Amino acid sequence: MMGHSMSDESPPEDISPELLSSPPVADDEGFPWDEELSELVLDLEAATLEPTISAMPPSANDFDNATPREVLERVLSLISAPSSRHYERYGEFAAKDVGEVSPLLMGCLRPEVAALVESHNTSSVTQVASLGGDLQYRGRAIYLHIVTLPNGENWYYIGQAWNLYHRIYNQHRNFRYRRDHVSLHNYVVDRSGKDMFVVLATLTKPVEKSDLVLNVLETWCCLLFRSLPKATLEEWLGTGLEEGIPSLNIALPLDTGDEMASKTAFELLKHSEEELAREYYWDMKKGRLRPKPTVAPLPKAIMRSVQVVQGKQAVDFGSMAVGGMIGFCVAALFFWRRAFGKR
Repeated sequence: MMGHSMSDESPPEDISPELLSSPPVADDEGFPWDEELSELVLDLEAATLEPTISAMPPSANDFDNATPREVLERVLSLISAPSSRHYERYGEFAAKDVGEVSPLLMGCLRPEVAALVESHNTSSVTQVASLGGDLQYRGRAIYLHIVTLPNGENWYYIGQAWNLYHRIYNQHRNFRYRRDHVSLHNYVVDRSGKDMFVVLATLTKPVEKSDLVLNVLETWCCLLFRSLPKATLEEWLGTGLEEGIPSLNIALPLDTGDEMASKTAFELLKHSEEELAREYYWDMKKGRLRPKPTVAPLPKAIMRSVQVVQGKQAVDFGSMAVGGMIGFCVAALFFWRRAFGKR
């Protein structure tokens, strides 16, 4: 799938790099990187992580032209099935009265977004960008990030935020944050010419397990805008889907916090149709991208103990007295020699 170009229009935990267990290898160290041998080793290493489709019923209907409500009902029905690998985490939530859960989620999706999806224009960057939205919103939201490369290729990234303003302006728009949080999304953003954020949904009502609600909302929006790897889209919506804008989303949002699922999703990039995605895959595998190490903060009790010990060491009156006496003697000797040393 080639990136879609954009003419006169101007268009906001990703896989955590710590989940990748391959040791970094620098190309400029004492030995050259043997491409043929390394690919064989990496293939063997990834053998247990090859993507597999979870036990879900096949798609019975044509979801390529489905309405937002039909796609939502599809998601809820799949995660509430006991055979689903998501049942343990989401089954109870999704199995609630459909008359309660479905209206809640439908009410989060902006009407303009629903209308655009129903018109089947999600691949039109101009129309998607025109959706806009309040980027100053300091609440929970699902957003779409349109990223445009200098050659005109466009990419979609869909994410969630507990504070939309903070997520966009203090994280996505902060090059230091992107540098320290390596991901395919940030990898492409750093190579882009321009970008634009669009608000897709907001969660304004107080709800139980709002983290699960946001994961379901984000998954739903990813399916509506086809912003997931092809294999994942076919797993949830069936085959024969119309190709859309290339996706910067790798893992299914429902799998947030699932280490093995994230590793499996990362392996999908190895065979991606997008050259930039494959470049990112091999840069990660070969250790060319090294995120800032995460340092766990010390517990407050330990910090207080350290401060007390340091304070005691700092106020050492005995050392201060000895040091002061030596300084006084040296100064006195200096002035005595100046005064009486030479006559």
